[in-house]
Amino acid sequence: MLDGLLADAADWDVRLPIPPDRIRELPERYASVLDEVRRPALLHFDGWDGNLLAEPEPEPEADADGSLHLRGIVDGERFLFGDPLMDLVSPLIYRRVEDEPDNPLLRGYRAAATDPVVFDEATLRRLSLYRLHLYLLMTVEMPSRGITRQNRPDRFERLADLLDHELTELRRDGVQRRARNSTR
Repeated sequence: MLDGLLADAADWDVRLPIPPDRIRELPERYASVLDEVRRPALLHFDGWDGNLLAEPEPEPEADADGSLHLRGIVDGERFLFGDPLMDLVSPLIYRRVEDEPDNPLLRGYRAAATDPVVFDEATLRRLSLYRLHLYLLMTVEMPSRGITRQNRPDRFERLADLLDHELTELRRDGVQRRARNSTR
């Protein structure tokens, strides 16, 4: 997947904020944590509010609490088969699900998961890799959306900062510190 993104960046002449070699080495470097995924699933990987269709139950089945129920999912251009944790990245774009233990998406994910969701070191590294993938994707796809570094320098710089932050987190022991503090 990363090779495909890097090839697109070259084809579309997207100057990446980090050297491609630093990106290419990640799957091998973190193969052991990626290998911990035992049950891949079909993922949306773009499950923000605008791509999820929800409505209240019609009368007389209506829930007393007025909760919404998922009725549809649209925009499947990023569908993929992979680690279910990946679907916790896009809905919380620019944020970290592990820093929001009471987030409704995480609560629902935990309620539906067959195994407990624990933010151990391996999970945190995978989430960091998946965020890095999303931010790289958002950087590479900018020309296809009419976005350039010149007309949206703020977007380019924000994504560059986020990419750098995820690479830094992967390199240092900060991931281990957060793992010890996020065992909720």
